[in-house]
Amino acid sequence: MKTRLSKIARELNSGISLVVEFLKANGYDCEEDPNETVSEEITEIIYNNFQSFLAEKNKNVSKKKNVNPKEKTIVKPSNVDIPLEIKIIEAADKEKKLIERIIGFTDYSWEYTIAKFAGTCSQPVDFNLFDEVICDLLIIESMSASKMGSILGFDIDKDPAEKEILIKAIKDLKNDKMIDGDESILWLTDIGVEYAKNGVKFSNFTRDFDLFIDSVGLANANVKATFSNLKSEKVEIKIQNTDKHRIINVAQSLDIRTNNVADAIFEIVGRIINDQEQLLGYISTAEYISVCEYYNKNLPETISLSKSPTSLDEIRLLAEEQAPEIHFPKKKYILQECTPKGTEIFKAKLWVILLENFRDNTLRTLVYDEKQNIILETLSDALDKNENIKVQLFEKLIKVDEEIEITNEEKDIEQLNIEQKLIDKQEEIENAIDNHNIVKIKEIEKEIDYIKRHFNSIEFEIELKRLFDETTGDLWIISPWIRNATFKRIPFIENYLKKGGRVFVAYSEPEAEGQIMALDEPLNKLLDLEKRYQNFYIHQLPAFHYKNVWLRFEEATDLYYSGSFNILSFFISHNLQKVRQEKMTRMDWNIEIEDEYQDVFKQFGLKYVNRTIEEFNTICQNPPQEIDKSYLQMLKKIDYLKLKPFINKNIENFDEAFKVLEETKLENINYYRKIFFELEFEKYKIKIESLSNETIIPLKKTELLNEVEKFKVEFEDIIDYENGFFNVLTKSIKELKTFNISNNNYNKNKIKKR
Repeated sequence: MKTRLSKIARELNSGISLVVEFLKANGYDCEEDPNETVSEEITEIIYNNFQSFLAEKNKNVSKKKNVNPKEKTIVKPSNVDIPLEIKIIEAADKEKKLIERIIGFTDYSWEYTIAKFAGTCSQPVDFNLFDEVICDLLIIESMSASKMGSILGFDIDKDPAEKEILIKAIKDLKNDKMIDGDESILWLTDIGVEYAKNGVKFSNFTRDFDLFIDSVGLANANVKATFSNLKSEKVEIKIQNTDKHRIINVAQSLDIRTNNVADAIFEIVGRIINDQEQLLGYISTAEYISVCEYYNKNLPETISLSKSPTSLDEIRLLAEEQAPEIHFPKKKYILQECTPKGTEIFKAKLWVILLENFRDNTLRTLVYDEKQNIILETLSDALDKNENIKVQLFEKLIKVDEEIEITNEEKDIEQLNIEQKLIDKQEEIENAIDNHNIVKIKEIEKEIDYIKRHFNSIEFEIELKRLFDETTGDLWIISPWIRNATFKRIPFIENYLKKGGRVFVAYSEPEAEGQIMALDEPLNKLLDLEKRYQNFYIHQLPAFHYKNVWLRFEEATDLYYSGSFNILSFFISHNLQKVRQEKMTRMDWNIEIEDEYQDVFKQFGLKYVNRTIEEFNTICQNPPQEIDKSYLQMLKKIDYLKLKPFINKNIENFDEAFKVLEETKLENINYYRKIFFELEFEKYKIKIESLSNETIIPLKKTELLNEVEKFKVEFEDIIDYENGFFNVLTKSIKELKTFNISNNNYNKNKIKKR
């Protein structure tokens, strides 16, 4: 299915002229016409390579002086599906200090409990004037209703109406538990005194509320806010049959009619909280302890019943922080009583990153939430205080076996010097942060980039992603083996290509017969990139073991990394249980490295020029029976810009081979263009001759003239004007007979009857 240029340009957010320029640069003939269509194959080439073409064009434009802003183009960034492992360590890298290194990371199921309650709460209500006067009197002293009436000017002994007014007010205050007693003596309750001093009384309401309880040690104030945002799954509680029978028996002795164990437990516990002494009158102490022990397995010690069976005060403390709508003394909301309605245990799936502090020789934990893609500071601090859990995590990440030898080997001098520099910079940056000195912070960050030269496996993953994200140059990946880890790299490689960077991949030939250096599936993915992207290159070099990353720039300092990190066969993962010694070191580009680079660069250049020559020879040796435009197109695009990085770079044998290729290509194109021209010219002659015996409409005659003129312009370089072939052709078209549009007979024939 063909696609119009206007549609392609619109989807690329570009002008049609730029799309046409791209096509012509790749050897495709194309008119700058919105309605011009291109094949599926060419459409895919445009979508895969247009952004890199724009990036290259921007480089060239930026070198010009007095550039017209309209000439500049924008390369739209692409979205990369970042692997979870990279997200985790990248988030940790932003949080870690200079004096820390990432040891590893692992999944962690963080358990927490949601305890559900039905609570009765008292809330403040403004006094009416009469209530306020009564409470003010009782604050001074307790008194009878008769004395109170006398002070208020009521004669309640003789006037029934006045007595009714006073007694009703007293009754309402008693219902609100503000006062107590009878007509002979009345007094303020404790809660009544507290409220009366503030000029309010209270009314009761009931409401269900939840309390979040953490099992690790997170501060109660942060529990609900933290866990409410996490992706969690409910944990089903399994109850032993013996426990079931015991609990049901206790429930029946308390006249609780249910066969549901969970309902029975929470009903029993509700009674324990509200009235422990009364409950012990119905069940034995052993039965009471049995219920409490089971319940405590599902509620953390924060509101432990066995520790404090009448734990309303503890529940109030939690409710004040997590459910202020039910208990908040500052606003006079007081939880009077509550009944447990159940507990639910949840597990939040999180990730824990372990950091080593090489200054203090200590460990620190960071907790990462995949859902929010952030480090959770509150959970990180809570977990970091739990030394037992940190030790367990360390043992989970670091497994010592017969393959790993524990030694007392000391760090080398270079490593110690680098660590000391980082320790010093950590102190400097902390001082700069305290003084809000942003300029100093940026200066230190630049210095750190220079100091930081050694990378372990995790650190180099972060560095590699930074190179993919922040640079656009010639990125070389020298990796002996190609394994399934390649699939994790491909999204980053593709994004780099679309930004305009080039990527070169070198892998090793086998050292021994039968040795497999590249698995078929990942290798085929890379070969597919080579086919689809003009700026991706891959080559198998003579057997080698080194692992390098080179990054070459036109106007910046080149970068060189070397070590044991095999980029296309290794990718970080969680729960790595063996200490990996893969390391990479950033080194200064020197003459020795330049020689190594030039040797590999030469091998790539020769591979691609030789392959291009082979493709060209195959095309030239197998022309179609009738030369057409598609064949000419194949000849024009034979080098498809793939050879551009190697041209005029002093590669031995390359420049000579490329020169011969270009000369031969031009000769063949001219030769076959002439054949095509002659064939097309004859077709026009035959077509015009066939029309000479007909009468055609004027529009068709005009279109034919335009078509021949366009053909003439396209092949003007090979036209023999002296022979006047085109003049004869044009004259023949002009002599063709046409209908006279104004002729009445012609018009009648064109009018349809109604």
